[in-house]
Amino acid sequence: MDRRIEEFLKSLGKEGAALVKDEVQTFFQESVADGDDFTKQLKLDIEQYTLQLALSDITKSDYEMYLRSQARQMRSHLIGIEVSKRATAQRVLDGLQDLLLAKLIPLL
Repeated sequence: MDRRIEEFLKSLGKEGAALVKDEVQTFFQESVADGDDFTKQLKLDIEQYTLQLALSDITKSDYEMYLRSQARQMRSHLIGIEVSKRATAQRVLDGLQDLLLAKLIPLL
């Protein structure tokens, strides 16, 4: 195989792997941090509603309404994670495409 092609493939593999690794790491770090904050707040809210119910500050109907609201918030949060995941995948694809073109053009 032509030496230039071998060098191209090695370079593409290393740089492509680094690009994917960086994007995936960033996605997971941001998701975990966001998820931790969201989960902590959700826990605090449910504890507060449960205490209010126990003290008869709210009715059972109010409590159920609050829990349904929390469930909607969780679904919205999951949709946000899905959007972030798709954006990360698109950045990876765009980066790999740019990398491939940048490496191929000098070979032509």
